[in-house]
Amino acid sequence: MLQAMQNMTPEQAKEMMEQMSPEEKQKMAAMQASMHALGHMVTKLKPSDDDPDAVVSTLQLMTAFATNPIFEQMVGKPMEEKGVEWKKECMDKIQSKLIDEGALTSEALEPLTPNERNYLLLLYLHMYYTKLGEEFTKELPDAVEQLRAYLNQQTTQLLIKLQMLLPQQRWVQPTLTNARVSALMANQLWSHDDSAAIDKMTTVLAEDELPFPKLAVEAMAAPRDPNSSELIAGQPVVITIRIRRDHASTDAAQPKPNNEQGIYEAYWLFLEGLKPEGTANSLIQAKPAVCKDVNSKYVEESMMFTAPPTPGTYHLRVHVLSTSVIGIELTKDVDFTVVEDDVPDLE
Repeated sequence: MLQAMQNMTPEQAKEMMEQMSPEEKQKMAAMQASMHALGHMVTKLKPSDDDPDAVVSTLQLMTAFATNPIFEQMVGKPMEEKGVEWKKECMDKIQSKLIDEGALTSEALEPLTPNERNYLLLLYLHMYYTKLGEEFTKELPDAVEQLRAYLNQQTTQLLIKLQMLLPQQRWVQPTLTNARVSALMANQLWSHDDSAAIDKMTTVLAEDELPFPKLAVEAMAAPRDPNSSELIAGQPVVITIRIRRDHASTDAAQPKPNNEQGIYEAYWLFLEGLKPEGTANSLIQAKPAVCKDVNSKYVEESMMFTAPPTPGTYHLRVHVLSTSVIGIELTKDVDFTVVEDDVPDLE
């Protein structure tokens, strides 16, 4: 509908809007808000020309969320209309606590408007919730708790949409950071490598009778044609990725999965094309991989793409991350050599 309206004259678009039901208008407004929100995120996360492969920090992504107009539209303005004010004393207390925990610095908050600062604080409050402890969080006003939960809901929806959108842009680092932050927000945990955070994640998994994953990754490149031993320029290349589950037990009981799909473990596979210095690396493909058998030793997936037209040696990097379990990130480099197609064209 939105795409159709873009091709209309202003008069035609106005006439179409007038013919819509209230429910259709509400749906249209929500779609427009979502598009603007995603447009903001893409603008904020676009790699710089000077350093296109620079790592995107958690703070960069969280600040992009906090400055997103959708928060002001769906939280800030409704609060003002109802005469609700942020409790400055409470937000200052949250800020001081997060700074003490090393989550943020006062310098990171300085460029933000008062509302943007509050959004960022509440997003970090959600991520650091279990680390801050019940003694601190139980004293937070109900309104703050409701806003934290609501902002997390909005952020989670954007994270899911970005999981689809960012790979389409071929941007490696924003895609990886989005996956990392998704796991942190989903579990209200603050770090992928802090032992205390890993212990809490282990406890969460144990409640579903699942161990914390111990993984290794293997990958290889081969021609699609099983009868060929060479990768020919311009022909299909298959990357086979095997995730070795070292925590698997051959006789473990199959616990009841907490989802209708019967999935015990889920991972994202990202295939990065490594380019020469000065040229941005490219995300070639993104693909999920799932485990539906706790006794399975491997999870295997394949990705296929077309070999470059120019003969030579090329370099890839496979990334394995989880958006639901923290502390999961593996990489494996794969090199492959493309040779010239020496079969003469048929006349």
